[in-house]
Amino acid sequence: MKKIILFLILLRALSLPVTVDAKRLLPQVAAANRPAVRSAPISKSKGVSAKVSFGSDHKALNITFSNLIVSKKVDYALTYKSNGRKEAVIGVVNPSEGDGAERELLFGTCSSGVCTYHTRITEAKLIITTTLSNGRKVLKPYRLKV
Repeated sequence: MKKIILFLILLRALSLPVTVDAKRLLPQVAAANRPAVRSAPISKSKGVSAKVSFGSDHKALNITFSNLIVSKKVDYALTYKSNGRKEAVIGVVNPSEGDGAERELLFGTCSSGVCTYHTRITEAKLIITTTLSNGRKVLKPYRLKV
């Protein structure tokens, strides 16, 4: 019986949490030997913004552009498959059109006022390429679920 009591006392003593205050001292580096810290360049303009939405019937993609003043031009390309066949819509927006320039990209074709809409659309992607005033190009891809 004494062995069991002794065993229980030892078991309890070993299972008690032990708290230890530990400090790790890191070596100090002299200011002259520290590497220089640089911050990332700050962009003063946000670039061209594009609001992308589907038409109410999902037969077209609507794009509204803003802040065009920072660009030379904006190219857009909508690609998709209709019944397994590749289709595309491409175009350009010029800054002279001003903020709020809009484009309606149809999932289909129109001729003489008669539109034929594509069906079974898959793999729809939109890429907007902005050429900034400084010549730099910015690509913004969108994957669309039609």
